[in-house]
Formats: sequence, C-alpha cells, structure tokens
Amino acid sequence: MYEKLAGYYDLIHKSLTMDLNLILRLAALKGGPILELGSGTGRLLVPLARAGYLVTGVDNAPAMLRRARQRLDRESSAVQERVTLIEADIRRLSLLGEYNPHALILVPYNTLLHFQPGEIGQVFRGARRHIDNDGHLYLDMASPYAIEGAVYDVKPSLENSIVDPDSGETIHQLSHSRLELAKQCLHTTWIFETVTGTEQSPTRSTVDIDYWYQYPHQLELLLRQNGFKLGQMMGDYDGSPFDENSDRLLIIARPILQ
Repeated sequence: MYEKLAGYYDLIHKSLTMDLNLILRLAALKGGPILELGSGTGRLLVPLARAGYLVTGVDNAPAMLRRARQRLDRESSAVQERVTLIEADIRRLSLLGEYNPHALILVPYNTLLHFQPGEIGQVFRGARRHIDNDGHLYLDMASPYAIEGAVYDVKPSLENSIVDPDSGETIHQLSHSRLELAKQCLHTTWIFETVTGTEQSPTRSTVDIDYWYQYPHQLELLLRQNGFKLGQMMGDYDGSPFDENSDRLLIIARPILQ
C-alpha cells in the first residue's frame, strides 16, 4: 500500500505538524533513545534528531524509507548520525541489543489503525521488549467515536488539490469510504489524479486502506495483556482529557514491572 502512497505522502501531510510539540515535550521528559514504529518518511524523526535525541525509525515500506533517507540527506551530519533507519515489520520487532532499551517508543499518527486486534497485541509485545522499565509508550489515533460519527461518501469526492513544487504537477486527491460497524473497520479508497500541462487526461493511482479502530477499554485490555498499563489518555495535543467528543485518542502507557 505505502509503496504506491509514498510519492504522495509528504505532499498530502505537509500541514500535519500539530503533534510535534507534544512529542518533543515527551522526549524532553523521558530523554532518549527514542524508537518510532511506523516512521514513514521521517516527519518526526528529523525534528527529534535536530533536538539532539538518538532516534531509531522502523518501517516496512522501502519506498517510505527511501524518502526518509532523502529527507535526512538535506540535514547536517550531526543530525544524520543521530538517526537509524530499519526496514522491518513492527509486528515482529526484534532489534539488536545495542538499540535497547528505549526511553520513549512512539506509534504515531494513525499507525495503530492499520492493525487488527491480534496484530495490535503483537505490536505491543514488541514494544515491551524494547522499552526501558521507566519508559513511555505513546499511541496516537483517531477517536473511535469520531470515526463512527463521521459521514462518508459512497462515491469519490474531492478531498484536496496540491501542486507538487518539484514537478509543477497538480495532484487531485479524491476519496470514498465505507464503514463496517460490526468489524470496527473503515474501508477507504484514495484516488490520486495527476495533471500535467501537456497531458489531455490525468494519470490515476488508487490506494485502498483499511483502518481498524479500537475503543479505549479495548486498548487498555490489549495493553495490559501485553505488558503495559494505561498512564494517561488525552483527546487532543494540548493535553485535554479524552471524551466522546474528542477527535483524537492519545494514550501514554507504561511498562508493567515483573
């Protein structure tokens, strides 16, 4: 999926910065090293490395990691030396001893929604193996109430239009979604139409994504079953408490000590 999406990812997420201050505050509280699961194109890795932290980013999509390396190439050698990129499946996480333990593990913006409940348990178990006993696990996802309360388009509708500054091409991002309540799954199709000045008709690329959402009590149980206890639950990046009207579900969990 992300092999097809990688070329559009940074363009459509250019304005996604609202989580950064909270993550930097968590990093200042816990220090490093930091492990990011689902690190993508390095949107968070680079600011964390600029702030002086040692950061390891893990992602299973080579195309996303290539873009992360390209982003790092534009940074100073000091920043580059603080970042390690690893291609791996975060459901089967097993890093070398030199990467353990981590003071802060991030599962950032909507990454956890890509996994079904059994797979979430695998992600949590991997995180538990790689976290310091005093560390924090940070989870960030859309609120399940916001997902179930939204209105979805059965037919494709225009979500965004972006001009690629490198190519000058215009990219129209369309989407349509279907909610499957019984499975707690949102099936979404993104359509990217790329228009150049010379083509009669746009080129089209389609990406299908399933988002599997969980309620707080379900996540709390999964955390506890896999070595973590719930520490804090927030509904926004300003630290406000989570409730059914929140757009986001942000969780900070701590390891259960044996």
